Amino acid sequence: MMVYFMKKHFFLCCFISCISFTGISQASKKSKFPMSFAINARVLIPSDFVGSKSTFLSNEPFQSTVTQKNGYSFGGILRTSFSDFFSLETGIYFNQRHFDLNMSVLDSGITAQNNMTFISYEIPIQGRIFIKLSKTIFSSVSLGVSPNYKPSNVQVVTLAGGSHGFSHTGFSESKMGVDFNTEFGFERRDKKNGTIYFGAGAKIPLNNLFDVIGQYANQGNKFTDVKSVRASFLFVDLRYYLPTVKNPGNEFKDGPIE
Repeated sequence: MMVYFMKKHFFLCCFISCISFTGISQASKKSKFPMSFAINARVLIPSDFVGSKSTFLSNEPFQSTVTQKNGYSFGGILRTSFSDFFSLETGIYFNQRHFDLNMSVLDSGITAQNNMTFISYEIPIQGRIFIKLSKTIFSSVSLGVSPNYKPSNVQVVTLAGGSHGFSHTGFSESKMGVDFNTEFGFERRDKKNGTIYFGAGAKIPLNNLFDVIGQYANQGNKFTDVKSVRASFLFVDLRYYLPTVKNPGNEFKDGPIE
């Protein structure tokens, strides 16, 4: 019930934020620096460059492997452009990560499979530098950090027949974390129709995503192991920025109103 409550209110906040960001984007003609809002979708691809894609749990006779699989992410980005060649970006993302669970009991022939999902929310804060390739095509690179929030723990119970049972619990000692972001991409700018961006990047966690507790139980006997899951990933990023309205200057000249 608590997880449903948090999800419901988070998506409500996202909806309100989208409306607000869109309004800010359209009203940026009143600002010194133009702003634009983008909707965003990403594919999250497991990586081994910080930590392993697989985490091994073992307390004989119990063995289990937790393996990160492809996930997805979506959200909104607000870009403030200080020139054609530099901008700052922030926003909010919903991330859903998937893990395969493979468990066994040594010398018994007992095996089982399951999967686990872990969600988090992040607020990217990054600077982006552009290189002009043509009149409308730009390449760019960005660096930044992402404070993230992990709202809930998860548990998966797997029954293997008879009195044999497994459980895996993913929990975070701290609900908050920070990741390092880097990204490279290309975009096509159109003043009338907006901007299409396509890129790829890496997420390097500065702390663990969660700790996993694996347990095998049989007739009152329990075998448990605990390991940390780092879960770094690569990602493919697709965005659409709404058209940006630049500052046209003062709309009214000073003088008396008649």
